[in-house]
Amino acid sequence: MKGLLGENEAKTLVFETRFGIHTFFLKFPIDLLVLDDNGVVKLARTVKPNRIVFWNIRFKTVIELPLGTLHKTRTKIGDIIAL
Repeated sequence: MKGLLGENEAKTLVFETRFGIHTFFLKFPIDLLVLDDNGVVKLARTVKPNRIVFWNIRFKTVIELPLGTLHKTRTKIGDIIAL
């Protein structure tokens, strides 16, 4: 899965993966959420290009978001996200 790689602007993307993601070759920073069945377990604000973000392999649902989304929505660990 390529996520937002190759895109010219950020958009919300939900997908499943284990361990982590990278932003190599991404053209812009993003916000990131990792979910389990009970809600948000990890968040990362302003993940810049050419970075790697890891998390526990138990968690697999990931949401890539446009930069600033987590700040605007005041999302925090434990919040419930309905998909």
